[in-house]
Amino acid sequence: MLERKGKRATAPFGALVYEPENNIWVWPGDTVYVYREPQTFLAFGAAGQQGQFAFDAWRISLAEGVAKAGGLVDAQADPGSVFLYRGEPCVVAERLGIDCSKFPGPVIPVIYSVSFKDPAGYFLGTKLQMRNKDVLFVANAMSVEVTKFLQHIRVMIATGNDAVVLGSNSLLLRNLINNP
Repeated sequence: MLERKGKRATAPFGALVYEPENNIWVWPGDTVYVYREPQTFLAFGAAGQQGQFAFDAWRISLAEGVAKAGGLVDAQADPGSVFLYRGEPCVVAERLGIDCSKFPGPVIPVIYSVSFKDPAGYFLGTKLQMRNKDVLFVANAMSVEVTKFLQHIRVMIATGNDAVVLGSNSLLLRNLINNP
């Protein structure tokens, strides 16, 4: 972080080292703060793991983020439904065709969708850079949703069946007590 004349600007160290155009001259009276603030992202849904993950590198791609979160679990994930949620500056959102008038403030919520069913999605996933505080969501496969629905039906049937069995057992017990 550089503080100059009461204003502060922050840049990751990697941006200064690997992209020299980001490196600026320090003037007399400037204050430079160096501290460690790990970049992280959140992962939810049908990825192998859910939670907060550190980049552990200056930059990681969307594909690397999916891998860090455990990948796309075959039995759970829909590889065609990988979503990246991030706040974009209004200028970027407008260039993406978003009507920013509906959102107060300079940061607009944007959802990017990548299909790993399509081989081109893998190439896109290696080019799209994750940013600090991004949210990664992998949707469930349709088969998972069907299984959830069938499990719900099964529980309702079992609950009804339990009442019938209880009533039947009560009648049998009563008959055994009355007719020893």
